[in-house]
Amino acid sequence: MGRGRPRSAFANNQFGLNAVDLPSITYADPNHRWGLAPFHYTPDVYRHVIDQFRAEGYRV
Repeated sequence: MGRGRPRSAFANNQFGLNAVDLPSITYADPNHRWGLAPFHYTPDVYRHVIDQFRAEGYRV
């Protein structure tokens, strides 16, 4: 990957995946309904992901 190139662009182009870039500051949510885990994010992160998919024309 070139410097400054989003990882999502690499994943999309090389593997045909629908990937999004997360903000540089992404937090796990200690109050998540299923508990604290490195993949249970704060609500703002989920909104960011949904907004990115909608911007690409996906219905979410």
